[in-house]
Amino acid sequence: MLRMNRLGTVTPKTMRALERDERGYPIPFIVLRDKFGTPQFTINDHARVSSCVNKKLCAICGRRLNAGFWFVGGSRCFLHTNGAFLDPPTHLECAEYALKVCPFLAARTYTKRIDDAKLKPGGLPRGMGLIREESMQPELPERFGLGHTSGYIETDRRFNVRHWNYLEFWRRGEPIHAPDSETVKDLIRV
Repeated sequence: MLRMNRLGTVTPKTMRALERDERGYPIPFIVLRDKFGTPQFTINDHARVSSCVNKKLCAICGRRLNAGFWFVGGSRCFLHTNGAFLDPPTHLECAEYALKVCPFLAARTYTKRIDDAKLKPGGLPRGMGLIREESMQPELPERFGLGHTSGYIETDRRFNVRHWNYLEFWRRGEPIHAPDSETVKDLIRV
């Protein structure tokens, strides 16, 4: 049976077994669940992030990655000298689904805070602490990138990419199709 979200986008086969939140959105593999069981979409579960790195798993569906690595991020991630991402790589179909459906990545306007504001006091699972990422921009980026690479380096809770095999940009849930006169650097210019 095909599962669709409220926007009519078919959920990729790799993501169909994921649990869903009360709105019907799949809960990505790396999302932290607080001690009450509530998914905290703006907080990564670092134990699961480590599993993604050590076992080469997709950050969204949690299944094995086989054909290179796809990264999604704001244009600043792609502009960084070493390509700096906070989330591990994904499958292409998982990344494209997220770019079409995720409220943060796809909504025409997104006004909610991108931090731990929804975490109830005392909600962190036992033995867990928060690491705040100061480099993340608080406002919604104008565009998001989707890039494919053959390899990356993990350093200090970041994923660094130095070479892209493929790169495209998205805005409001759709790929940006640049006129021939625009270059990739024009698209990622903030």
